Amino acid sequence: MTATALRERIATSTSSRNLAHQQGACDADVLMSAAFIARHGPRALVAMAVYRMRLTGDRSEFELVAETAAAWLIRHTAKEGHRGRLSTPSANHIAAHTLDWYLSAGPHHDGAERAPPADILPIHVKHLRWLEAEFNGLCGFVMGEFAKRLGRDMELA
Repeated sequence: MTATALRERIATSTSSRNLAHQQGACDADVLMSAAFIARHGPRALVAMAVYRMRLTGDRSEFELVAETAAAWLIRHTAKEGHRGRLSTPSANHIAAHTLDWYLSAGPHHDGAERAPPADILPIHVKHLRWLEAEFNGLCGFVMGEFAKRLGRDMELA
């Protein structure tokens, strides 16, 4: 099994039926996913959700991540002293559209800067770029932790 296949198995593990080892995704992968989240706390839950959505295209956790990202964005703009704190509806709009835009790049995006979506006002592009960096950091965190736990020679896509 390749390192990429193992990483995908762990990231997509969301339910368990038995603990027997199997080919393909199995319950041991569910336990590894749960251990990762338990070890690293609430931010790891969001990191795994972003990574899983980007990898599989399954957006069942979209609302959870978008709401969390909106809260982060509100805190970030308040802490950074941006003129006029973002309203909750504005932050929700920016976070949801940024997440949708981020996920649309697919799991193997080359990292080149892309044009922001048309529904993001020019004044909010800085917020989109900040959230994009946060999402990239979350995915990098998941990949890095998997590499540490599963072996230093694990290939990173």
